[in-house]
Amino acid sequence: MEKRPICWMGEKNPVLIVLPGLTDAFLDAELASRQLKRQFEPLLSSYQVVVLGRRQPLTEGFSLKEMALDVAFQIEEIKKSHTVSHIMGISMGGMVSMQLSVYHPELVPKLVLVACAAKQTQVGKTRLQTFKEYALQENYQELWDSALSLIFGQPITAPSVKVVVQKPRMPDFLYSVDACLSHDITELAHKIQCPVTVFGGERDELFNPDSVKELKSLIPEARIKIVEGGLHGFVGNLRQEVLNYLLTEAKT
Repeated sequence: MEKRPICWMGEKNPVLIVLPGLTDAFLDAELASRQLKRQFEPLLSSYQVVVLGRRQPLTEGFSLKEMALDVAFQIEEIKKSHTVSHIMGISMGGMVSMQLSVYHPELVPKLVLVACAAKQTQVGKTRLQTFKEYALQENYQELWDSALSLIFGQPITAPSVKVVVQKPRMPDFLYSVDACLSHDITELAHKIQCPVTVFGGERDELFNPDSVKELKSLIPEARIKIVEGGLHGFVGNLRQEVLNYLLTEAKT
């Protein structure tokens, strides 16, 4: 049966909608909910945070654009009873949110992009192919060691991995990786007309600072912030900078 996971947090208005990264294909609803509440708790005094997971199951060849159209339907429903102030896309979620901003600009008041760029880098393609190979081999320990070291910047020991992760949903994970590999919005980025703020990590291996700054040439009005020491994903210094920005936005 097809489903579209959604996690609501807080009771404030306005609503901040979050589109998550590739880890959305790993975590079950209960584990994801616990992790999300820890990540976004500082914002709940100012926003109601709504995290929109991707449809389950995905079909082979399901594109980033199709994912964006899926999200558009959900946002339209949310807007019937809530005021949406920001759409925030993290990594793969940023890729989807850029497609959403192109094809449904009326649904995106302000766009916040975290750990993503206009297209995949060569390093990013190589890492994604490696993730896919590990998954096809059912070598999930290596998959998680590789993914979490990318996010946290250091090797993660096997016992700790077993506590926080599990086998990815297959074949959703493979189809998600394929969608990420196809990411290239350079020819469409000029159509993004809403205010855009981009947060990149100084030490992000997938989307290095130069790739993040390329967005500035494609969306001239975009604001770019490269976070010192920032890695890939919504963690550490990068997470704190984004939280600070959104809390400041809530006061304006």
